[in-house]
Amino acid sequence: MPKEQLRDGDALEPQFRVFDIGGKSAIDEDARTVDISFSSEEPVARWFGREVLDHSPESADLTRLNDGGAVLFEHDPREQIGVVERASIDDDKVGRARIRFSKSARAQEIFQDIVDGIRSKISFGYRILEAEVTERNKELGDLYRVMSWQALEISSVSIPADATVGVGRSEDLHSHGTGAPVLIASETKTKKKKNMDTNEAAPAASEQVRAAAPVASEPKIDVEALRKEERERIREINAIGSRFGLDDSQISAAVAEGTKLDEFRKHVTDNFKPAPAAPTGPSHEIGLGEKEKRSFSIRKALLELRSGRGLSGLEAEVSNATADALDLERSMYSVHLPLDILEAKRDLEAGTTTEGGHTIQTDIGSMIETLRNRMTVVDAGATLLSGLRGNVALPKGAAASASWVDEEGSVTETAQSFSQVTLSPQRLSARTVYSDLLIKQSTIAIENFVRDDLMKVIAIELDRTALQGSGVAPEPIGVENQSGVNTVTFGAAATYAKILDFEELIETDNASGENMHWITTPAVRAAWKAISKDTGSGQFLWDDDMVLGYAAHVTNQITGNLAFFGDFSQLLIGSFGSQTVTVDPYSKAQTGQFVTTISGFYDIAVRHGEAFAVSTDSGAQ
Repeated sequence: MPKEQLRDGDALEPQFRVFDIGGKSAIDEDARTVDISFSSEEPVARWFGREVLDHSPESADLTRLNDGGAVLFEHDPREQIGVVERASIDDDKVGRARIRFSKSARAQEIFQDIVDGIRSKISFGYRILEAEVTERNKELGDLYRVMSWQALEISSVSIPADATVGVGRSEDLHSHGTGAPVLIASETKTKKKKNMDTNEAAPAASEQVRAAAPVASEPKIDVEALRKEERERIREINAIGSRFGLDDSQISAAVAEGTKLDEFRKHVTDNFKPAPAAPTGPSHEIGLGEKEKRSFSIRKALLELRSGRGLSGLEAEVSNATADALDLERSMYSVHLPLDILEAKRDLEAGTTTEGGHTIQTDIGSMIETLRNRMTVVDAGATLLSGLRGNVALPKGAAASASWVDEEGSVTETAQSFSQVTLSPQRLSARTVYSDLLIKQSTIAIENFVRDDLMKVIAIELDRTALQGSGVAPEPIGVENQSGVNTVTFGAAATYAKILDFEELIETDNASGENMHWITTPAVRAAWKAISKDTGSGQFLWDDDMVLGYAAHVTNQITGNLAFFGDFSQLLIGSFGSQTVTVDPYSKAQTGQFVTTISGFYDIAVRHGEAFAVSTDSGAQ
């Protein structure tokens, strides 16, 4: 039984199918061609279930095969032994092709083994673009019908798999072909082939012979050196891709398409996106419909947990489904909230009984959006990445140096250094207390209040940690304690010159960006509003929530009245899916209250510490 299901947006590396080669009638030894059937609608077991390739004309993309597609040895892009002359999907739902082997030593060896029946398998690689589930089956695995796929190459292989089609099963090839094959052979040999294949017209064959170009002698090259260089390219691409969290399909594509190592490095640094290309864990969504999202009530769940009888109805179904999907422990005092609920917004309309009764129109916002709005660092430009699955590695690279070279000189090679920052799930829990009377209020306002309040306690701690986290496990490390961060010491009351030092240090490191902001405390703001830039100007350090022309924010989460300045887009806060809310109905029962604990998984990372400057002492002296 497959461990996972294929989900919308999942990235898949190229797939392969292996078929039998059978029958010598499809082999033309003189022209060095083989007529094969390379694909069918036979189901094949995959990690995500069973897979069927739909062979409708609109489903199969054979463009690459028909554009001089490669025939490889064992799917190795370094070992091209021939070329695809034509490929098509026949009416019997079978993919057919004619392949021609080259005259290289390796190709002649493989071709002779095929003629002698020693190598009896043919395979083709393809990329899945779109699929749909046509059958659910827990024992055998779900059945996926691939409605869009692209053939990449055809290979001669030695290991058997699915041998339902192969050489010798392409009788009607010419009725679906794109013209007679290009034969690089003498006219005598061509006529011999013509007599074997009555569907081929003599004028067309002779025309092909006249059009054939003479075969040039191959230049002598150091094959072993080229192979060593190629092995090194593949090794480096795999190492870089793995180090920076690229999915296997991106790495495989770079290897197969012959991407140069320098180009691949540039791609990693210039085009990398934080969202993981390949999920490393189960999804934090459980597939709730819009109606279910609108009906789910956190207030009702807390009330039921408070009673000690456990959850019921939709709230119980959602919590249980989330626990099953993410392998979480169940408890009669806990409710698990999936990403569907955390990101959902509810619209309650007046006069609609099922959506809140006779109330005025009220929007219940997304809990994730509430978290964003509660965090000062996000308001300053930090990025909150929600719904992450597994560790997320993000590359940071130092550019190689450039130099001037005379006309006949050589460029001095400089290595581009790479490192990475990683977001890994760390548990964060926070507590709040509610009264029985509050939770029993069945108004829309209370539902909104509870949702906002639960995320507020998480936001407060994330805000503090993002700025001043110690980095002592399991607490993430904040901006203040990151390596490479610039520092400024006031030593006394802040001055305009000291404020300029923050900007200058970051500019000197070439680390300024488009999201430069200040974050400090209300005490610092009050002090800076009273400090003049210079004598007689009438301008102050803090003016209309701006400092040095940059937006300034305040929070009570900073200790020591420190001042933070920098490009907050370099600050990343990862949220790893679901949240769990647990009710303790006993600790404060005598006061008519109950304790609620919300837990989730988060992490914090800074890509470039040089993009920040932090004071070492109080800015409110």
